Amino acid sequence: MIAGFHSMAGVSVLVTGGSGLVGSYVSAELHKIGIDVTAVDKNQSISAAMCKWHNWMMDLQSSESLKVIRSLQETECIVHCAALLPNNLVDEALVAKANRILDKGLIKLCRESGTKMIFISTTSVYDTETGAIVNENTPVKPKGAYARAKVESEMELLDSLSNAAVLRICAPYGAGQRSKTVLRLFIGNALTNADLSYYGNGNRTQDFTYAGDIARAVVNCIKTPNVAGVFNITGGAPITMKELAALVLKCVPNSTSTVMNLDVADPQENYRALFNIQKASDLLGWVPETTLEDGISEWIQWIRNHENCSNF
Repeated sequence: MIAGFHSMAGVSVLVTGGSGLVGSYVSAELHKIGIDVTAVDKNQSISAAMCKWHNWMMDLQSSESLKVIRSLQETECIVHCAALLPNNLVDEALVAKANRILDKGLIKLCRESGTKMIFISTTSVYDTETGAIVNENTPVKPKGAYARAKVESEMELLDSLSNAAVLRICAPYGAGQRSKTVLRLFIGNALTNADLSYYGNGNRTQDFTYAGDIARAVVNCIKTPNVAGVFNITGGAPITMKELAALVLKCVPNSTSTVMNLDVADPQENYRALFNIQKASDLLGWVPETTLEDGISEWIQWIRNHENCSNF
């Protein structure tokens, strides 16, 4: 079992949401260090022929799928990355309800089997409009059903398992990301010579976290079996939207795009992603290693190699 390992060889880990951004990076990093990885996802976007680890398609809200996972007696840890994300097409309350069903089933499974769980949560559980730096002891104040459901699952997990870890991540990004974030939009515009526009005065602040750094945090959680609880995992370098647009253009030096103020109020003008990540450094030996500039440059190169920039 994990608690007594001297090397990562032979350790077996199951990753949910394995074809998503975080899940795919986690699976790749675990495989790289010799862990036996099984990745499961409702949507199979990774080619089985190209994938170097076990890759299954299953709906984890199904009791039959949970029976299959329960039968994997050798699984020593579940890294739970799977979650539906809120969007304009689906009611947020329905998304939150579906996530809670998914989380509750896996937590119950881990409680009954004693399997360690690393739960990927979100920094959106905090109040990010005070301008104060928040740490893991800062009281949560989730806005919206999605964040409230994350808090409920965190509490249930930590009450159920003494060896559980919760990673609250902020604005994950990386090559292959499909969700339409502001960073993805800015990169796409820069590559197609469209203007990069921001709302309000451009002072809304985000702390983008490279998915590879998140994957290393997961590895460190597995390597540190006696450490549990909540950890903030972020890039550690907050940036305003105006600064972000300028940085993206720096990474695409041949772009003819310009940075523009839309002169439209930003409903999130007061958002400030200011998170203390010292606990992860002290207890997990983790710090972010990839700068935002390097991460953006890597993503841009990936796009040029794999995608038609005009369709990005």
